[in-house]
Formats: sequence, structure tokens, C-alpha cells
Amino acid sequence: MDKRAATPNAANNLLKTVSHLFKWAVEAEHLNTKPVAGVSKVSVKSDGFHTWTVDQVEKFRAHHKLGTKPRLAIDILLFLGLRRSDAVVVGRQHMKDELISLRTGKTGAWVYLPVFKQLKESVEATPIGDLAFLTTEKGKPFSSAASFGNWFVKQCKAAGLPDECRAHGLRKAGATIAADEGATAHELMAMFGWSRLAMAEVYTKEADKKKLARGASERLSNRM
Repeated sequence: MDKRAATPNAANNLLKTVSHLFKWAVEAEHLNTKPVAGVSKVSVKSDGFHTWTVDQVEKFRAHHKLGTKPRLAIDILLFLGLRRSDAVVVGRQHMKDELISLRTGKTGAWVYLPVFKQLKESVEATPIGDLAFLTTEKGKPFSSAASFGNWFVKQCKAAGLPDECRAHGLRKAGATIAADEGATAHELMAMFGWSRLAMAEVYTKEADKKKLARGASERLSNRM
């Protein structure tokens, strides 16, 4: 861990990997105790996954035209605000009267998501699976959220986007854009399936700061 101090994420990944190894070794009675017991992860300051900008979203959608699977993928991630694990399973069976009802896999919370024009057009224009909207090039559902994520990275590169653009960041982008457009914390909670108000307030407070700063600047400009 000390040798990897300059790359804390690599250090933490090493700790995670060898912890599983030694857990097995103890259970298999090769060792009496785990050598990593008491070793803590390195604290890493991070804002998490990169939040896509509107320009990056538009660049991706401009490159991947309506009717293509990458375009449908970004439309589902952005307009429904689903995690990758839910995006790969959502399909016809979840939609009725232009409303998608889905129990999220991570938290078990139900979300009720309206299907607006942009997403409806994308679904109708794209070859989709019998159960899952998103399928591989062979027409089969993605085997996991990770396999979908790896495929989506390739689509981002094809669109000329930086390496930091990932599927995870679109959920954050959707919440940011919605908050900037005036969505309340409770509206964000309903859309994204969050159970804690504090999570939604991260986005609404940031949006409020932008509005307040703009208001203050406008008053200063009017006075001068």
C-alpha cells in the first residue's frame, strides 16, 4: 500500500483483491488469520464520475444518429436517469401508456418515468429486443452492466469524446440539467429513485447557487 501511495486507487484495488484471496485462504484453512486485517483503504478525494456537459451529450447524439443502438443507449440513460444495471433490463414489459414503471436493482425503489417525445422516437426508430430495449450487435441482451459499460465506452470514443465520458456520468448529467431547469429535490428523488433528500439537494443547491450568482451579478450590472 505504501509503495502505491502515489496511485491511491491502485493501492485500494490491490487491497480489495488480496483481501478476497486471504479470505479464501482462511476459509480453506491454509491460514489462521488474514494478513490484511486492520489495513485501511487510502482516502481518495474525488467528485466521482465525470458529469457530461451538454456539448458532450450533443456531440455524441450528433455522431450516433437516430435509429442506432448507441443513440438509443444514451437516450435511455439520459432521459430515464437509470443506472447501467437498470438500463440493460428495461424493456417493453415495463412500459404502458408511455410510462415506464420499474423496480430499481440497486435500491429496490420503484420509479415511474414518463416516456417523452425524444425517447419515444428513439425506441420506435431502433431495432430492440423482445424484453430489453438495449441489445448487443447480435440482438441479445447485454450479459451485465459491466459489458454494457465497456461497449458504451467504445461508442464514446467513436464519437470523439474524451476518456472521462462514461455511462455513469450521464445519470449525473441528467440530474444536473434537470436541476438547472428548475426541478425540485423531490422531483429528482422520484425520477432517480433516491431515498435520501440530501442526495437530490446536492444538485438543487448547486443549481440555486448558479441562479443566485446570476441574480447578484445582474443587480450589480444594473447599479453600475
